[in-house]
Amino acid sequence: MRSILRRPRRRINFPIVPIILTLAVITLIIVLLTGAIGGTQYRRFSNSSFRLMPFTRTDIFTPFANGVAYIDTAAGQLKYLDENGKLIWGFNDATKDMTLYTSSDRLGVVVSKKLQMLNTDGKVIFNKSFERPINKLCVSNNLSVLLLTAADNSNTLTVLDKYGEKLDTLTEATGQKIIDFGLFSEGTSVWMLTVDTGSVTQTYRFFTYKYQPSKLITAGFEASDQMLYAPVFSQKNIYLCGTVEILQSDYTGKIIKKIPVSGYELASSGIIKSDMHMLLKRTGQEVNTSLMAVSGAGTANIEVPEGIIAAYVGQNSYFAFSQFNMYQYSPTTLKMLSYTMPVKADSVITGGNSAIIISGEQVYYLHLPK
Repeated sequence: MRSILRRPRRRINFPIVPIILTLAVITLIIVLLTGAIGGTQYRRFSNSSFRLMPFTRTDIFTPFANGVAYIDTAAGQLKYLDENGKLIWGFNDATKDMTLYTSSDRLGVVVSKKLQMLNTDGKVIFNKSFERPINKLCVSNNLSVLLLTAADNSNTLTVLDKYGEKLDTLTEATGQKIIDFGLFSEGTSVWMLTVDTGSVTQTYRFFTYKYQPSKLITAGFEASDQMLYAPVFSQKNIYLCGTVEILQSDYTGKIIKKIPVSGYELASSGIIKSDMHMLLKRTGQEVNTSLMAVSGAGTANIEVPEGIIAAYVGQNSYFAFSQFNMYQYSPTTLKMLSYTMPVKADSVITGGNSAIIISGEQVYYLHLPK
């Protein structure tokens, strides 16, 4: 009888635990590197940063002093809520015919030919009446500018000092029409844009006036090769936005640089760390996902994952809003954070370090992240 000897089989023991730990470490490193290089990070809003307001989209409201001023038409009251939704003060005899205009510390209330200026405590700074209806108001802590329209549709700008006393009247020159105006240089200066109405080729003209201590014309431009529609001011330069180019100049009116922006229009501007920043939205698209960022460092393109309904230059970041998300971008690296909105946004109103989100008939106050 023949015996068969079998060799014992050698078992191969794989180091399972070390392999699993190694793979986990590699995966974690990849995730961290992806986020550091520019991958999207996802976050949610805290309950304290997203608040339902006690008024609807049909009411009159505006961002004011890190809160909201609004007219409660049912109660006939003008009210101011802080960023936590707490009622700070209110007045009776408010009507739906009122229009609200704000600066950081002042609230202008306009009814037809009358203006009342309030501070953040609700105290009256001055009352003023005019012979013509007030069509628009720009407010600062130093000056206020009112657009008054006569029966023949001619316009004038009336400049008031901080106490409501009249400083100046700016009129439309023959053949020109005021199309926009505003304040700059901490509210000590006025700008005005006009367009020629009597010529075949439309010429847009830009004027600036300084009122410290007396009136001084500081800079002026004109253009017939593009439409000029908005100026942006930094400490040293003026950026005059047009449909083809942004004209960058100093305060003597000398052109320093021309920035091509054809196909984009200004959405928001602001100062971040002493540098002027602008966000421009692409025009002519039904669903817009493109932004152009313009700053002292140059220009950069930002592609947002969804259709943009609003863009904003905040205190330290860029913000883009879609109907379902908010995207926060670093101005230097363009690294993105994505926040899921708890409601569908129909429109967004930005100001200060906040945004007002309108969803259906409801209105929410959002304290923007830093």
